[in-house]
Amino acid sequence: MTITSETLSAFTDTAECEYEKLSLSSDHRILMYYCGDLNFGFANAIASRLEKLLDDSISNRKARKRFFTVFIEAIQNIRIHGCTDAQGKVYATVLVYTRGDHVCAYFMNIVSSAQAKLLTRRYSEVNALSPEVLRKKYLDVLQSGEFSDKGGAGLGIITIVMRSKNPVAFEVVPVSDSYKIFSSTVKVSLV
Repeated sequence: MTITSETLSAFTDTAECEYEKLSLSSDHRILMYYCGDLNFGFANAIASRLEKLLDDSISNRKARKRFFTVFIEAIQNIRIHGCTDAQGKVYATVLVYTRGDHVCAYFMNIVSSAQAKLLTRRYSEVNALSPEVLRKKYLDVLQSGEFSDKGGAGLGIITIVMRSKNPVAFEVVPVSDSYKIFSSTVKVSLV
């Protein structure tokens, strides 16, 4: 099942609205914005660029490292689980910004309706766990060694929430019966 031009158009419109909303807000400082195909090479280029931007913008080394780990995990999840167009492109939006004493990232991609339900359930479950229970769950999943068809063990969402030390806000926007736009916002404290 490949995404249609109508779905892609709704996706880019939603991304532009989110960017505009944040850029007009006086309490956000945008560090990076990208909307488009998230192929392997470009994902690496974005990560390299972000690493430099974080070094220049954020003095707290531990916060930079935690945020970068979360960022890489989220990008990998998008590349693995996102829907593709007829050319095999996976579209994503990445918006990195600071707000007060947090560095944040807004991620958005197109997923199947079934994947949207799964992501909603998994984020809700993981967000509700205490840090101690979350760590135990991480170790349990890591030790079980069970992998999905796409090669993951279900550690992505756990890692994102655990490393960010904050629940992840998420939203599902219906585009059609088959596709949804899934967005998530992670934040890492700078103090």
